[in-house]
Amino acid sequence: MNRLKCVQKIGGYYLLFILCKILADLFVLFFLSGSDISSSMSDQELYRAVSEVISQNASLVLLATYVLTGMYLLIKRTKSRRSLLAVKGLYGRVTVKKMIFGALMGASAGMWSFVILRLNETVKSPFEVFVKSMQPSAVPEPLWLKITASIVAAAVIEEVLFRGIILSYFLLLTRPVSACICQALLFATLFDGTNGWVYAFALGLITSLAVLRVSNIKAAIFIRLAFNGIMLMLDSCCAHIFSDPLSIRFMLIAGGILFVFFGSLYFGGRTSKRIVVRPR
Repeated sequence: MNRLKCVQKIGGYYLLFILCKILADLFVLFFLSGSDISSSMSDQELYRAVSEVISQNASLVLLATYVLTGMYLLIKRTKSRRSLLAVKGLYGRVTVKKMIFGALMGASAGMWSFVILRLNETVKSPFEVFVKSMQPSAVPEPLWLKITASIVAAAVIEEVLFRGIILSYFLLLTRPVSACICQALLFATLFDGTNGWVYAFALGLITSLAVLRVSNIKAAIFIRLAFNGIMLMLDSCCAHIFSDPLSIRFMLIAGGILFVFFGSLYFGGRTSKRIVVRPR
């Protein structure tokens, strides 16, 4: 596959995700806006009403986005009867120990990130929609919807798309580490604000390097499941601790130490298998 074709594929899958997000927004507005939106509104009132409907149904928008993306990928996979990944070598065997270390690394990173987000409510992070979906609203969303959208669907669809398909095309264009950086930069453009770009870039880089470390896309999925899961759990059960400065410091330091510890266990040690970039 030539370079131009790879760039076209990367751009196509990136635009696919954005298009699915737009369609999800329209779906929620069409079915749930009711009489809140009318043609007699001014532009400012219309913008405020649309933003309110979207924010009150953040988890539903997320789930619709991932469902649309997943349906397209599944249909494309069924029609082509072959893997959507551009290279061989991302389906290697991974040990249970590595998966556990990866999940614990993701959980500790989630705990540390949760504290940072709560300390600065103005942070625009890649988890902004996730955090907003957990905040109280006029129409509380059921817990099962938050878990399905923000934890399960987000981990599976985003990781398969960005750390699987898109990363595989970048691997055909450049060296593995450079491919991880390029993929993380592309992933960061989906989010707003300087802090959001930094958080998203770090998340994309860590998960893509985790994939290359064990040559298996499942690694990134397990890390994201643990990451998003611990954030939801902390918000549901431990929000009261932020009234105690000592507890905040403890969680911040403990999260950082655990992330470094489990990260060293995951990425450390010898590996007998390196990813082999071979076009399909």
